[in-house]
Amino acid sequence: MLKYIVYPLIGGFLGALINVLVLTCLLYRKKNRELPNKKHELFARDLSSALCGYFFDARSLSELITEKKVHGVLKDILFNSGKRVPMFATSILSGIAEYAVSNTFFEGGIIKQELLRKLVTADEAEDFIYRKIMAFDKNELKRVIFKVMGKEMLLFVLLGGITGIVIGFVQAFLPL
Repeated sequence: MLKYIVYPLIGGFLGALINVLVLTCLLYRKKNRELPNKKHELFARDLSSALCGYFFDARSLSELITEKKVHGVLKDILFNSGKRVPMFATSILSGIAEYAVSNTFFEGGIIKQELLRKLVTADEAEDFIYRKIMAFDKNELKRVIFKVMGKEMLLFVLLGGITGIVIGFVQAFLPL
C-alpha cells in the first residue's frame, strides 16, 4: 500500500528536479550564475530574428508613422522652434511643408511602403536589435527572461513533476 504513495511522490520530485536542472543548465554558468556568452549570442540572434520576422515590416511601421503625426511634428517644429518667425510666414511654411510631405511620402494617410523599405531594411533592423541585446547587461537580460518566461518555466517544472507522479503510479501498479 505504501508504494502507491511513495512511488508517485518520488517520481514527482525527480521529474520536477530534472526540469529545474535542465533550466539551470540552459540559462546559467556554473561559476558566476550568469548567462554564458554563447547563450547570450544565440538568444540575441534568435530574439532579433523572431521580432523582425513577426513584428517588423514596412506595413507595421507605417502604422506608427502617419501623415497626421508627421504634420503635427512639422507644425510643432515651425511654431515652437524658439526662433522668431512671423506668424504669416509660419503658416505658409507649414502649408508648403504639409503639401510637400503629403505628396512625396504618404499615400492614403500612411507612409509609402517603398520609402520605409528603403529607409530601414529588415536585415538592418534585425542587426540593430541584435546589437542592443548583446549590449544589454547579462544579469538584466536574465531578469527580463524570467519576467517574460517565469510562468512558462514554472509550468515546465510542474509538468515534469506531474509526469513523474504518473510514472510513479504506473510503476506502483506494475507487477514486479
